[in-house]
Amino acid sequence: MTIGLNNIKSILTALFLTPGWALFSFIFASCSQISPVRYADFKDVEYGGMPQNWTYDFSPIPADSAEMLTKKFDAIIVVRYTARCPSKSVILNLEEFSLSHSKPDSLQASIRLFDNEGKPLGHGSYGVYEMADTIRRGISIPEGYSISVSSPLPMNSTAGINAVGVVLSYTGAEEDNLFNRFNYFKK
Repeated sequence: MTIGLNNIKSILTALFLTPGWALFSFIFASCSQISPVRYADFKDVEYGGMPQNWTYDFSPIPADSAEMLTKKFDAIIVVRYTARCPSKSVILNLEEFSLSHSKPDSLQASIRLFDNEGKPLGHGSYGVYEMADTIRRGISIPEGYSISVSSPLPMNSTAGINAVGVVLSYTGAEEDNLFNRFNYFKK
């Protein structure tokens, strides 16, 4: 009994075209890599820059709302920018609100965008770069949690910033792997 090359091809083709194989492939691919990023949202910034003290509001709720009660998260602020940004760093005012706190929690983040020679520090492609800074580690997401982002800088100092964003990831996720998962521009 000899099996010809055409018979092997038809057997393999039939095997890979069956619904069972397709289901197995889908399940295997879905379960093989679970992203540590549970929320990511970006707000576009006007071409001329961020209007001074204009707020960009985010309501970060993890994809699975049941995780809010059982998981710890890191909150990350992300800036997308181009080389035409005149500032070497950007200052962002952040206010965190929740229903469990009567007063907002405020902090200020300074994110470096360029090195001393003017080279962008962020990962990027096609002239758009991303820089990220972790603003909170190991937090539980309280009910009604939101983050407002603004800049005290004059609008022309933030020209070249394309977007600001907030990302929630599982606490303890490897930073390099995490950055590559929400960054559209690979290293």
